[in-house]
Amino acid sequence: MDDLLKYEKSQITRFASRFDAFTQLIWKQEINGPLCLNPDFQSGSQISLEGITNLSEALVQFAFFLTCLNELSNCPLSTVNCQFKKNGGKEMVGKIDHIGIAVKNLEETLKFYEEVLGMKSVGTEVVEEQKVKVAFLPIGDTEVELLESTEEDGPIAKFIEKKGEGIQHIAYRVDNIEEAIERLKEKGIRLIDEKPRYGAGGAKIAFLHPKSTFGVLIELCERD
Repeated sequence: MDDLLKYEKSQITRFASRFDAFTQLIWKQEINGPLCLNPDFQSGSQISLEGITNLSEALVQFAFFLTCLNELSNCPLSTVNCQFKKNGGKEMVGKIDHIGIAVKNLEETLKFYEEVLGMKSVGTEVVEEQKVKVAFLPIGDTEVELLESTEEDGPIAKFIEKKGEGIQHIAYRVDNIEEAIERLKEKGIRLIDEKPRYGAGGAKIAFLHPKSTFGVLIELCERD
Protein backbone atom coordinates (compact mmCIF):
# COMPACT_ATOMS: atom_id res chain seq x y z
CA MET A 1 0.00 0.00 0.00
CA ASP A 2 3.00 2.26 0.36
CA ASP A 3 3.39 1.87 -3.39
CA LEU A 4 -0.19 3.11 -3.90
CA LEU A 5 0.44 6.22 -1.82
CA LYS A 6 3.69 6.90 -3.70
CA TYR A 7 1.84 6.49 -6.99
CA GLU A 8 -0.89 8.94 -5.97
CA LYS A 9 1.69 11.47 -4.77
CA SER A 10 3.62 11.13 -8.04
CA GLN A 11 0.45 11.82 -10.02
CA ILE A 12 -0.20 14.96 -8.01
CA THR A 13 3.40 16.07 -8.56
CA ARG A 14 3.19 15.43 -12.30
CA PHE A 15 -0.13 17.23 -12.46
CA ALA A 16 1.32 20.30 -10.74
CA SER A 17 4.53 20.37 -12.80
CA ARG A 18 2.74 20.02 -16.15
CA PHE A 19 0.20 22.65 -15.25
CA ASP A 20 2.98 25.00 -14.18
CA ALA A 21 4.93 24.39 -17.40
CA PHE A 22 1.87 25.09 -19.50
CA THR A 23 0.91 28.28 -17.71
CA GLN A 24 4.53 29.49 -17.81
CA LEU A 25 4.53 29.23 -21.58
CA ILE A 26 1.07 30.69 -22.15
CA TRP A 27 0.51 33.38 -19.56
CA LYS A 28 4.08 34.70 -19.31
CA GLN A 29 4.02 35.44 -23.03
CA GLU A 30 6.90 33.05 -23.79
CA ILE A 31 5.27 32.08 -27.10
CA ASN A 32 5.83 34.34 -30.09
CA GLY A 33 2.94 33.93 -32.43
CA PRO A 34 -0.76 34.46 -33.00
CA LEU A 35 -1.89 32.22 -30.16
CA CYS A 36 0.20 33.85 -27.45
CA LEU A 37 -2.59 36.30 -26.63
CA ASN A 38 -0.44 39.08 -28.12
CA PRO A 39 -2.70 42.15 -28.51
CA ASP A 40 -0.40 43.59 -31.21
CA PHE A 41 -0.86 40.61 -33.52
CA GLN A 42 -2.56 41.58 -36.79
CA SER A 43 -4.46 39.25 -39.07
CA GLY A 44 -2.16 38.08 -41.86
CA SER A 45 1.05 38.70 -39.92
CA GLN A 46 3.83 36.18 -40.39
CA ILE A 47 4.34 33.68 -37.59
CA SER A 48 7.97 33.23 -36.58
CA LEU A 49 9.62 29.81 -36.44
CA GLU A 50 10.35 30.43 -32.77
CA GLY A 51 6.70 31.13 -32.19
CA ILE A 52 5.68 27.87 -33.84
CA THR A 53 8.28 25.95 -31.82
CA ASN A 54 7.15 27.46 -28.54
CA LEU A 55 3.51 26.96 -29.41
CA SER A 56 4.19 23.30 -30.15
CA GLU A 57 5.95 22.95 -26.82
CA ALA A 58 3.00 24.55 -25.07
CA LEU A 59 0.58 22.16 -26.73
CA VAL A 60 2.75 19.20 -25.73
CA GLN A 61 2.80 20.46 -22.16
CA PHE A 62 -0.96 20.92 -22.29
CA ALA A 63 -1.39 17.37 -23.57
CA PHE A 64 0.74 16.08 -20.72
CA PHE A 65 -1.31 18.22 -18.35
CA LEU A 66 -4.57 16.65 -19.57
CA THR A 67 -3.08 13.16 -19.35
CA CYS A 68 -1.96 13.72 -15.77
CA LEU A 69 -5.36 15.16 -14.88
CA ASN A 70 -7.07 12.09 -16.26
CA GLU A 71 -4.71 9.73 -14.42
CA LEU A 72 -5.15 11.70 -11.21
CA SER A 73 -8.94 11.47 -11.47
CA ASN A 74 -8.64 7.69 -11.72
CA CYS A 75 -6.41 7.32 -8.66
CA PRO A 76 -8.16 5.37 -5.86
CA LEU A 77 -7.90 8.31 -3.47
CA SER A 78 -10.95 7.08 -1.55
CA THR A 79 -8.81 4.18 -0.31
CA VAL A 80 -6.11 6.38 1.18
CA ASN A 81 -7.69 6.86 4.62
CA CYS A 82 -8.41 3.15 4.99
CA GLN A 83 -4.91 2.11 3.98
CA PHE A 84 -3.35 4.98 5.93
CA LYS A 85 -4.66 3.66 9.20
CA LYS A 86 -3.65 0.12 8.25
CA ASN A 87 -0.11 1.33 7.78
CA GLY A 88 0.20 2.85 11.23
CA GLY A 89 -0.79 6.43 10.44
CA LYS A 90 -2.42 8.84 12.85
CA GLU A 91 -5.93 7.69 12.02
CA MET A 92 -6.91 4.45 13.75
CA VAL A 93 -10.69 4.29 13.41
CA GLY A 94 -12.75 4.31 10.23
CA LYS A 95 -16.24 5.34 11.28
CA ILE A 96 -18.78 5.06 14.08
CA ASP A 97 -19.96 1.46 13.92
CA HIS A 98 -22.81 1.91 16.38
CA ILE A 99 -24.01 3.76 19.46
CA GLY A 100 -24.89 1.54 22.40
CA ILE A 101 -27.91 2.54 24.51
CA ALA A 102 -28.70 0.82 27.80
CA VAL A 103 -32.41 0.13 28.34
CA LYS A 104 -34.47 -1.55 31.03
CA ASN A 105 -36.98 -3.17 28.70
CA LEU A 106 -35.88 -3.95 25.15
CA GLU A 107 -39.35 -4.76 23.84
CA GLU A 108 -40.89 -1.53 25.08
CA THR A 109 -37.96 0.56 23.86
CA LEU A 110 -38.17 -1.00 20.40
CA LYS A 111 -41.77 0.17 20.11
CA PHE A 112 -40.60 3.77 20.46
CA TYR A 113 -37.81 3.45 17.89
CA GLU A 114 -39.96 1.58 15.37
CA GLU A 115 -43.44 3.06 15.86
CA VAL A 116 -42.47 6.64 16.71
CA LEU A 117 -39.11 7.18 14.97
CA GLY A 118 -39.85 4.84 12.08
CA MET A 119 -36.63 2.86 12.44
CA LYS A 120 -36.51 -0.88 11.80
CA SER A 121 -34.80 -3.49 13.94
CA VAL A 122 -32.85 -6.18 12.09
CA GLY A 123 -33.42 -8.65 14.91
CA THR A 124 -32.35 -9.39 18.46
CA GLU A 125 -29.50 -11.46 19.85
CA VAL A 126 -28.42 -12.65 23.27
CA VAL A 127 -24.70 -12.40 24.00
CA GLU A 128 -24.21 -14.75 26.95
CA GLU A 129 -20.63 -13.65 27.63
CA GLN A 130 -21.76 -10.07 28.21
CA LYS A 131 -25.07 -10.98 29.91
CA VAL A 132 -26.99 -8.83 27.48
CA LYS A 133 -29.74 -8.96 24.90
CA VAL A 134 -29.30 -6.57 21.99
CA ALA A 135 -31.22 -5.20 19.04
CA PHE A 136 -29.64 -3.32 16.14
CA LEU A 137 -31.46 -0.55 14.26
CA PRO A 138 -29.58 0.66 11.16
CA ILE A 139 -29.57 4.37 10.40
CA GLY A 140 -27.46 5.80 7.58
CA ASP A 141 -24.11 4.02 7.54
CA THR A 142 -24.19 3.28 11.27
CA GLU A 143 -26.53 1.64 13.78
CA VAL A 144 -28.21 2.14 17.13
CA GLU A 145 -27.65 -0.79 19.48
CA LEU A 146 -30.20 -1.23 22.26
CA LEU A 147 -28.92 -3.26 25.23
CA GLU A 148 -31.00 -4.96 27.91
CA SER A 149 -29.29 -6.87 30.70
CA THR A 150 -30.15 -10.55 31.02
CA GLU A 151 -28.75 -10.78 34.55
CA GLU A 152 -29.07 -8.57 37.62
CA ASP A 153 -25.29 -8.43 37.95
CA GLY A 154 -24.66 -7.79 34.26
CA PRO A 155 -22.69 -4.70 33.14
CA ILE A 156 -25.77 -3.08 31.60
CA ALA A 157 -27.78 -3.61 34.79
CA LYS A 158 -24.98 -2.03 36.81
CA PHE A 159 -24.76 0.89 34.39
CA ILE A 160 -28.50 1.59 34.63
CA GLU A 161 -28.42 1.27 38.42
CA LYS A 162 -25.68 3.90 38.58
CA LYS A 163 -26.55 6.25 35.74
CA GLY A 164 -30.01 5.30 34.50
CA GLU A 165 -30.99 4.46 30.93
CA GLY A 166 -29.12 6.16 28.13
CA ILE A 167 -26.03 6.08 25.96
CA GLN A 168 -23.66 3.49 27.38
CA HIS A 169 -20.89 3.38 24.78
CA ILE A 170 -19.76 4.46 21.33
CA ALA A 171 -18.26 1.84 19.02
CA TYR A 172 -15.71 2.70 16.35
CA ARG A 173 -14.94 0.46 13.38
CA VAL A 174 -11.34 -0.66 12.91
CA ASP A 175 -9.75 -2.78 10.19
CA ASN A 176 -7.53 -4.84 12.46
CA ILE A 177 -8.50 -4.90 16.11
CA GLU A 178 -5.37 -6.73 17.26
CA GLU A 179 -3.14 -4.07 15.70
CA ALA A 180 -5.32 -1.31 17.14
CA ILE A 181 -5.02 -2.79 20.64
CA GLU A 182 -1.23 -3.00 20.33
CA ARG A 183 -1.01 0.61 19.19
CA LEU A 184 -3.15 1.72 22.13
CA LYS A 185 -0.92 -0.20 24.53
CA GLU A 186 2.12 1.52 23.07
CA LYS A 187 0.46 4.87 23.72
CA GLY A 188 -0.24 3.95 27.33
CA ILE A 189 -4.03 3.80 26.95
CA ARG A 190 -5.76 1.79 29.66
CA LEU A 191 -7.83 -1.07 28.25
CA ILE A 192 -10.66 -3.14 29.65
CA ASP A 193 -9.94 -5.80 27.04
CA GLU A 194 -6.33 -6.47 26.11
CA LYS A 195 -7.51 -9.17 23.72
CA PRO A 196 -10.56 -9.09 21.41
CA ARG A 197 -13.70 -10.91 22.47
CA TYR A 198 -16.95 -11.93 20.79
CA GLY A 199 -19.57 -9.25 20.25
CA ALA A 200 -23.06 -9.11 18.80
CA GLY A 201 -23.37 -9.79 15.10
CA GLY A 202 -20.19 -11.84 15.02
CA ALA A 203 -17.95 -8.82 15.54
CA LYS A 204 -14.64 -8.83 17.37
CA ILE A 205 -14.70 -6.14 20.04
CA ALA A 206 -12.57 -4.58 22.76
CA PHE A 207 -13.34 -1.82 25.23
CA LEU A 208 -11.14 1.08 26.31
CA HIS A 209 -11.32 2.20 29.93
CA PRO A 210 -13.24 5.48 30.39
CA LYS A 211 -10.46 6.81 32.61
CA SER A 212 -8.24 6.93 29.53
CA THR A 213 -10.91 8.32 27.19
CA PHE A 214 -12.20 11.32 29.15
CA GLY A 215 -15.18 9.53 30.62
CA VAL A 216 -16.50 7.88 27.45
CA LEU A 217 -16.70 4.08 27.19
CA ILE A 218 -15.24 3.39 23.75
CA GLU A 219 -15.59 0.10 21.95
CA LEU A 220 -13.39 -0.99 19.07
CA CYS A 221 -15.23 -3.14 16.58
CA GLU A 222 -13.93 -5.25 13.69
CA ARG A 223 -16.36 -6.85 11.26
CA ASP A 224 -15.78 -9.10 8.26
